[in-house]
Amino acid sequence: ALLHDDDSPFVLQRGGECTIEMDPGTFDLSHLQSIKRIGFNRISLGVQSFDDSLLEIMGRVHKSEDVYATVEMIRKVFGGDANYSIDLISGTPGLSLAKWAETLSEATRLQPRPKHMSIYDLQVEEGTAFWKRYGDQRDSEAQQLNAVDHDSTPALPSAEECAFMYSYASGYLRSKSF
Repeated sequence: ALLHDDDSPFVLQRGGECTIEMDPGTFDLSHLQSIKRIGFNRISLGVQSFDDSLLEIMGRVHKSEDVYATVEMIRKVFGGDANYSIDLISGTPGLSLAKWAETLSEATRLQPRPKHMSIYDLQVEEGTAFWKRYGDQRDSEAQQLNAVDHDSTPALPSAEECAFMYSYASGYLRSKSF
């Protein structure tokens, strides 16, 4: 294996963690088995959301059903105590507080349970597709309130809503022992 052979350029100490980032729906069981064989023992999944419409807005290639199928593959390859984490994104266009609560609830019900969850707030960066569509809307309450929606593009949550989503996630996940 890449990390375990005597002539390997890398040395992973016993019990050390070697992570690979993957997106749901972009690999099959055979690929996952190969990843385990070469020495990866932790998967970081870019789940982002369990809402297919939000995943589409974000330009993600996977659907929520791919997340569940991927977690099941991880269980088959790494066992019921699989070491994997998921990434979720708050502050995305069209994300309401209620949808965010549903996302967190879904995430905590995954089996096997993720060992870790990373929560990121969408940052609209200059030069990105989101910037072209939204600019610095979140920083301008007047622009947010007066925006005319010509192409039915969902609005970004306000800065206050994003702050609440983060605070809610922190408390909710703590209550679920994350």
